[in-house]
Amino acid sequence: MLFGKGKNYKIIIIVVSVFTIRLFFSCCDCPNSLTYFDYERVDIKPVNNSGIWITSDIDTIKSEAVAFEVAISSNDTFFYSFNRFGLGFEHAYGVMCDCAMPYKAKQFIDSLKIRTIYNLTEQIVAGSDVTEQFVAYAGRYRNNSGLYISINKLIEDANNAVLFNTQAYYFYLFLKPKIDYNTARFSIDIYLSDKRVITELTPLITIF
Repeated sequence: MLFGKGKNYKIIIIVVSVFTIRLFFSCCDCPNSLTYFDYERVDIKPVNNSGIWITSDIDTIKSEAVAFEVAISSNDTFFYSFNRFGLGFEHAYGVMCDCAMPYKAKQFIDSLKIRTIYNLTEQIVAGSDVTEQFVAYAGRYRNNSGLYISINKLIEDANNAVLFNTQAYYFYLFLKPKIDYNTARFSIDIYLSDKRVITELTPLITIF
């Protein structure tokens, strides 16, 4: 009989605990409207696409595996929200309330252009527009059926994206042709709907 009372007591404690937790989170003042921000900067990291997993923090890449991770973001929150590289505390405010903060950029991306700084092949020389030589991946935001999408599809995805807990839109760019030379660097221009152009150079990478 004492065992039965103890068991019932534990059940009551569990029920009360669950109710208390639900009550706590139901009292959280979570935002239900979008917060808008300005695109102000572009940050680029080279990534190694030659293995099973994409790895970052490298400056030497195989000629057939040149790729970059790109983030277009606001000035104030980029390093705060660039949590995937260990540079910030994206979910720090979730300690008290488990709220997903919805953000959306004020500007649309009109176009994205990529220019090579060095010769890639005998046919693709320094200064060439190589936008069509890249494909993209934005899997964090879309359920695409294939791995890669075109630059135009990437722009469409970025313009439709609602970002949660970050004011940065992340995507990957993958170069399709093999590079015939030992160094590579690119200039990325992002044209915005407010007539601004944000330009950033990729890091210089060594090809082997």
